[in-house]
Amino acid sequence: AGVVRDMDELRRAVSVAPPKRAPDARRASAWLLRRSLGAAGRGRLVAERWDGRVEGWAASALAEGAVHVAPLVDVAGALALHGRVALDGEVALGRPVRHRAQGGTFRSAALAPPGSIDPERAERLLSAASEVGAALAELGYHGPFGVDAVEWTDGRGARRFHAPSEVNARYTMSFAIGAPELV
Repeated sequence: AGVVRDMDELRRAVSVAPPKRAPDARRASAWLLRRSLGAAGRGRLVAERWDGRVEGWAASALAEGAVHVAPLVDVAGALALHGRVALDGEVALGRPVRHRAQGGTFRSAALAPPGSIDPERAERLLSAASEVGAALAELGYHGPFGVDAVEWTDGRGARRFHAPSEVNARYTMSFAIGAPELV
């Protein structure tokens, strides 16, 4: 995964073979391209290879800013950790939330029960949220934010984890569930 800023970088990224999907995947291995300021699944393109369709989409997307390139993965679960950056730059964090999605669309969220997240993954999520909060404070931002993480199944059937998968410098659908004291 990475962020690209020009057509040559994007062409090189998409020209590399993407990681193999889960053994029971219904779609081919591909790259997920996202505009930087996309929301609700808009501004995305699934690209199995570089072709004219991808180049046309890329020209429009890159005119607006950077493009995020990530392998299309088989999501097994999603987590979020929310926080708030105070005016003085102090970062406060809430508790981890499990998201439920259907077809890539958010459906619901609930607090992750204590002990339900592998300790190493919980630490990675906490570390990612702390780093994001510090970076937002450094930029002069103050207010709510959320850090998403994804659990996915690789081509060998192994469960993998990636945090952060997304950063939202705003209130999110599950903010009040994971950090009601920070609303």
